[in-house]
Amino acid sequence: MRVKSWFSRKEWAVLGSSLVLSALIVSSVFWAQPTNTVDLGYSILGSTIRVQTDAEVRLSPFYTVFFTAYEANAPEEEKQAIREVLTSEVPRLHSYADRRHTFVDVQGNPIVNLKMLNDHYGETSWLTIDEDFYRLLSLAQALTVTTQGQFNMFLGSVSDFWDARLSDPLYPLTYTDMDPLFNPVVKDDLMRRLSFVPRTETDILSTLELEANDGIYRVRFHAFNNAEKGDLLISLGAIAKGFANDVLSTMLSEANYTRGFISNGTSSITTIGPRYGNRPYTWKVTSPLDGIDFAYELAIPGRHALSTSGAYTGIRIKAGNQRILRHHIIDPTTGYPSTYAVEINLVSKTMDAASLDALSTAMMTMDQSNAYALREYFIEQGEELDIAWVEIINQQLVVTYTDGYEPYLNTMNNVRYQRY
Repeated sequence: MRVKSWFSRKEWAVLGSSLVLSALIVSSVFWAQPTNTVDLGYSILGSTIRVQTDAEVRLSPFYTVFFTAYEANAPEEEKQAIREVLTSEVPRLHSYADRRHTFVDVQGNPIVNLKMLNDHYGETSWLTIDEDFYRLLSLAQALTVTTQGQFNMFLGSVSDFWDARLSDPLYPLTYTDMDPLFNPVVKDDLMRRLSFVPRTETDILSTLELEANDGIYRVRFHAFNNAEKGDLLISLGAIAKGFANDVLSTMLSEANYTRGFISNGTSSITTIGPRYGNRPYTWKVTSPLDGIDFAYELAIPGRHALSTSGAYTGIRIKAGNQRILRHHIIDPTTGYPSTYAVEINLVSKTMDAASLDALSTAMMTMDQSNAYALREYFIEQGEELDIAWVEIINQQLVVTYTDGYEPYLNTMNNVRYQRY
């Protein structure tokens, strides 16, 4: 899942207020807020961290808004220790999945990251990589297989195709020239890129070869389907933020720093431990329909992770009598932006945030029955996983949810709810 690094004017205003007040944060996906006026509130840690490339270009972590919210009344030395962990680890974790830049570690040594791996496409020599990068690539590959390519780590070139259009200010005005639906030359370019994307288990496992032996981790990115360098690119944007949450939350909980949560792009949220007083965390999920601020509220106790994918910040174009939404979540089957859902929210107390991120992206490209079948697969593996679909049907906001949401769900006015 890739979340844009900009918010609406209203969201930025609330974000700024939250930082000043050391309260909770509003975002384009979740709004976490106190359940009553006597809440202790949170201090916002790590929101000012910047990542620096080897060329000294400064970036926002994961190209989005990252922060950790920690109990405001926690000892200052505890909060300072968390700041030190975040300052050290966030730039490193960002670097692995960045396919635009290269980085060096604190000793000045190059970090082998995704850009370097994509540049190594088709070469026979191995690249030696860090353990965490190996784990990230391994998980992305496994989920690409498990979802039968609906989450697809090899979709980078196709994503670039759509990013170029969605970021072009002329696209809404000249889409009949720029969109593959109208321009056959443009469509040929899209289909060419899509033809290089591995989709079968055999192709997925043979295109990316990973090896771990005696603490040494290596990778090779093999040529596939006669793709030239640049035709086939790995992208980890739909899993990297959740993976970073997993690494950081594990490090903090092992140090017994458990009194808060991590928000990465605000579409991937991981609680580090139980909330103070063992009270539930409260999350409000924003509505994609004008006139309704929130689709629903969740009140969930204990440690858990949430992930949301949404398509409602895209661009609508007219095709005949229909208006089609173009956005950043691509269906690997068609090469076009997904059409099945406007927003999907996943919740789990057992699954890692990285998997939830990848699955929320995959489920955006599926109808509800196939998404539910994928959920059942993970439940059969002993996991807990629940889904809420947010849709606009006949100008009404409709939330369809699986049974695990019921203990946590608080409804809103003017929203229709139905259990799957």
